[in-house]
Amino acid sequence: MVARSTVNATAAATIAEKMLTSADSPQQIAERDNLVQTSDAGALEKIVDEALARNPNAVECARPGHKKEKASFGFLMGAVMKASGGKANPKVVQEILAKKLAAIHGG
Repeated sequence: MVARSTVNATAAATIAEKMLTSADSPQQIAERDNLVQTSDAGALEKIVDEALARNPNAVECARPGHKKEKASFGFLMGAVMKASGGKANPKVVQEILAKKLAAIHGG
């Protein structure tokens, strides 16, 4: 499930632990306990857009060459992850966020 990006490593550990006391499949446990990651680019793009709109200072500091570029990108990643309840697939979020910031900063 981790290799397919269905769940993250933390969720996988939780699922493995629950498998010891449950006859349910890993997929059933993940769905029942709301541990499945969101990889839907459309849904994640909306969350990224909201995070960018709410954090204009971080967006400005995330421009290439700014001394806080990496920290600001990380802050925005965190804002998206928080808004998604930790369910967003970080790899997909990173790709969307990078594209949006490049478009904003003319790159």
